[in-house]
Amino acid sequence: MEWHALEYPFQKGVQRWMKDLNHVYRSEPALYELDFSNDGFEWIDFHDWEESIISFVRKGKTTGDIILVVCNLTPVPATTTR
Repeated sequence: MEWHALEYPFQKGVQRWMKDLNHVYRSEPALYELDFSNDGFEWIDFHDWEESIISFVRKGKTTGDIILVVCNLTPVPATTTR
């Protein structure tokens, strides 16, 4: 990031967003502990290509370290439940 750009609100917001993401990454072992192992990742659903929605689980070394990730890869909010 170009530091002089932080005088603009949008760039300052991007900096804050990155800071928050880095905090979450460091505080959730499921996001990094098993990065290079198949044991750290499991697909839930990647077949909903028409709606551009995917879901998966990230796992850490202990049973309690698990994160569910659901992504809507469109600019349209998903309004249906499955």
